[in-house]
Amino acid sequence: MAKMIPDTPRDFSPSSLEGAMFDGLSRLPDSYYVFHSFKIVSTQDGIVRESETDFVVFHPEKGLLCVEAKAGHVSYSDGLWYYGSGIEMRHGGPFEQARANMRKLMGLFEEKGLREELRNCKFLHAVWFPSVSKSEMRHVNLPSDADESIVMLKEDLLDPGEKIDRIFSLDVPSGTKTGLTAMQARRVVNRVLSPSFHLFVSSTLEIDLGKNAFRRMTEEQARIIDFLESQPSAAINGAAGTGKTVLAIEKAQRSALEKQKVLFLCFNRMLRDHLEDTHRNKYIDFRTIDGLAASLVKSDSCDPAALDERLWELCFDGAFPYQHIVVDEGQDFGQERYEEAGILETLSEIVLSRDDGTFYVFYDRMQLVQGANLPRCIENADCRITLHKNCRNTENIAITSQKPLHMKKTPLMRDGMMEGDLPTLHLIDTQADCYKAVLNAYRDCVDDGLSEIVVLTCGTLDKSALIGNVKDGRIELDGKKVLMTTCRRFKGLESDAVILVDVTERALAGTDVLLFYVGASRARFKLFIIGQLTEEECISVSKELGKASARRPRKSLATALNALLEA
Repeated sequence: MAKMIPDTPRDFSPSSLEGAMFDGLSRLPDSYYVFHSFKIVSTQDGIVRESETDFVVFHPEKGLLCVEAKAGHVSYSDGLWYYGSGIEMRHGGPFEQARANMRKLMGLFEEKGLREELRNCKFLHAVWFPSVSKSEMRHVNLPSDADESIVMLKEDLLDPGEKIDRIFSLDVPSGTKTGLTAMQARRVVNRVLSPSFHLFVSSTLEIDLGKNAFRRMTEEQARIIDFLESQPSAAINGAAGTGKTVLAIEKAQRSALEKQKVLFLCFNRMLRDHLEDTHRNKYIDFRTIDGLAASLVKSDSCDPAALDERLWELCFDGAFPYQHIVVDEGQDFGQERYEEAGILETLSEIVLSRDDGTFYVFYDRMQLVQGANLPRCIENADCRITLHKNCRNTENIAITSQKPLHMKKTPLMRDGMMEGDLPTLHLIDTQADCYKAVLNAYRDCVDDGLSEIVVLTCGTLDKSALIGNVKDGRIELDGKKVLMTTCRRFKGLESDAVILVDVTERALAGTDVLLFYVGASRARFKLFIIGQLTEEECISVSKELGKASARRPRKSLATALNALLEA
């Protein structure tokens, strides 16, 4: 599926058939980028001028195509183009409009300083008549400023790929051939195409565009990703929400643009499935350790020793399939059975022995919930880098998630991130009250327009207060089946809203504080904390967090957690 920006069509008239064209273009391979309703705004002589291209199609290896769409009845007479209503078209008709928009886009490359990219990218234009069939087009005598080779028709709605490929195969007067490097292709997207859609990280944009939206990196992230271009191996540490997975994906995709195979290794199956669904690429293999063993050792379960032996066999046979390895949530690979076999160290040694091979590990030492120690390849890394700025959570959620960890410094927030509402603390009297509290939290989220909502338990599902309401990993709330899982399993993922349940004294001031941190830090905009604590436990936790009060223990606990107490 093509990368569609935005992921749903912008407002359009149903008669324009832009929705049908959008759906057709979305079926292009994932190597294509398609931008709907691309606007260029400029000021000349004190006058604001705006142009709009219905669709811009970009392929890093083929070029850039500006498509002007004209649905319904269209006519041409005496050198002029007309709508079915008889009104004359502006801009000299669809072909001239498409050509002019293409030139303006070329000018935008100049303005953004992408002259080298301009010289290495073929620019073409086309006109799409989605209401006209091939048989009807045979009887049309096109004017001199139009050519059938750049015309798309009704039949292309179902599968526009063949026609678009034929258009991209055409030569242009300048003789330009598309030969963008991976870095140049990324600059085209980040500096010209995405900024024109105002894809800034903000709460409203992130909710509207969804999890597949393009995100502009922070300056900190951009510096690190550029530094890694000349650094073959590094361990990158960062607290929850600092953008480790975003950077890991970016690094993998840059290598994939060069048609080099990448192993993207993560611990959690849910994270692997999410990344595979949202970032599928034929040059990137998203794997868990078990998945890697299944593909290389042909085993349903992971025997670390057998996997290590197989990796060396492939290396000695010159058949190791990967040029680059990216490890996300690297702290989870410190389990004793993986460390004894030295899996990560083996992968690092093999891939770095290849010309231009790279090995990067992204980790958070505060999310050490799967094992007791960090892997040796992290502890012994020659190059370590730390991410500091939170670019996922609201400021209040970031503060609350770190409270049980006794972090002395307020989390550094990305510029422009919202302060957000205080998280909500709901202390229930009995386990039977848990479902009602969750339902109220869910309704609060829906009223605020949030659609990505997850229920996480700080314990295990079989011991949760909600176990009687859970079926196949879902809990039914107002007729909707909402995902419910554990903090451990959801680690590495995120959601607009998190409803955290089974929160105990141990989760707030005991052995499970890391699980609370992991669960709470998954929330972007809304966090609900639901638990059953006695007044004595509230006082104990509040004292541990430095806000004890025997007179109002529940209120004291909420204040200690930077939360609002639900009455």
